[in-house]
Amino acid sequence: MLQPDEFLVQIIIPVEYLRLPDINIKKRRQSTIGYPLVSIAANRKDDQIRFAISGLSDFPFRSHEMEEEINRYSLHKEMRIQNAINNIPHPVKDNLFGSADYRKLLIQNTLLEVIDALEVRNENL
Repeated sequence: MLQPDEFLVQIIIPVEYLRLPDINIKKRRQSTIGYPLVSIAANRKDDQIRFAISGLSDFPFRSHEMEEEINRYSLHKEMRIQNAINNIPHPVKDNLFGSADYRKLLIQNTLLEVIDALEVRNENL
């Protein structure tokens, strides 16, 4: 956590992470115009989907509990997504840009896109 008088100077990312299959999705109320209501950045490493979410809560986050549910391959993907939604660790924003229910629907659809994209990409490698 940065203090008020601090700022980020550099981020170092290991090269192996730059070569991972990934996807970044932003959902806006009006196509490509406007601030995203929800965003997901995801990758796949060691047969596990990892992701970070912004716009759903007051701050961006990564949830290991949500990731565990998404990577529970013994379940159908719709059930995995619903279990992940049930494990959102922070209150979901509810404001004039989008209700909490609408944001949950967006994140549900976006997680489906993430699973479809990363699992297909993995099979084609």
